[in-house]
Amino acid sequence: MGVLETYLNYARDFEQTYLDDNWNRVWQHFHEHIVYEVHNAPVRCVINGRRKVCDGFKKALDGFDRRCERFLQNPVVLTEEGNKVLVHGSVLYKREDDTFRIQLWQMATVVDGAITQLMDIYDPGVSERYERWLEAWPDLDGAYV
Repeated sequence: MGVLETYLNYARDFEQTYLDDNWNRVWQHFHEHIVYEVHNAPVRCVINGRRKVCDGFKKALDGFDRRCERFLQNPVVLTEEGNKVLVHGSVLYKREDDTFRIQLWQMATVVDGAITQLMDIYDPGVSERYERWLEAWPDLDGAYV
C-alpha cells in the first residue's frame, strides 16, 4: 500500500471512529511510537505513543467536536512527497448561530505502512479566533492533553 493510500485509509477510519468511538480502527494505522504535534493553536501539544495519541484524540473530540455541529470541508491541497502526505483543509464548527472555521495543514509521515508522525499546523489568525470562540463557549475544551 502506498503512502497516500495509507493516509486516506487512516482519514476514513478516523471519521468512522468519530461516529462510533471504536479506536481500534484508528490504532491500526499508527506506529507504536507515533508522535502527534499541534502548532499555532491554543491546543498546541506534542504527544508520544499510540495509546496517548488515541486518548488525546478522544479527549479533544469529546470536549470540543462532539459538542458542536461539525462540517468537514474538502481538502484544498492533498499531495504526496516521498514518505509524507500534505493536506490543507478546514473544518467548520457551529453552535446556535455562531460559527468558527479551523484552517490547517496536516502532515503525515508514513514508514513501512504505518503513520509515524502526524502534525497539524493551524493557519495564521486561526489561533486568535479559536481563543475568542473558547471564551464565548466556556464549556468547550479542545485540548488533547
